[in-house]
Amino acid sequence: MAAIKTLIFTVLVPGSVAVYLPHLLVSSPGSPGTLSLDGFHYAGLVLILLGASIYLRCAWDFAFAGKGTPAPIDPPKELVVRGLYI
Repeated sequence: MAAIKTLIFTVLVPGSVAVYLPHLLVSSPGSPGTLSLDGFHYAGLVLILLGASIYLRCAWDFAFAGKGTPAPIDPPKELVVRGLYI
């Protein structure tokens, strides 16, 4: 059950802030269009994937080791002292 709540929280909060809102800003009628940064585009993509993988690992530990979610309204029931929290 904690895994499902973590998935819902991840889609709603980080998903909307990190994916939906930037997409909304870039695709708005007043935006200047696409910006070509060549190599910086790929470096940014690597950083985004690294950050997403760190978040997913922490959310996994919260759900299965801590028996809770990253959401403040449903924090882990047990202290998480494994994975990236060592």
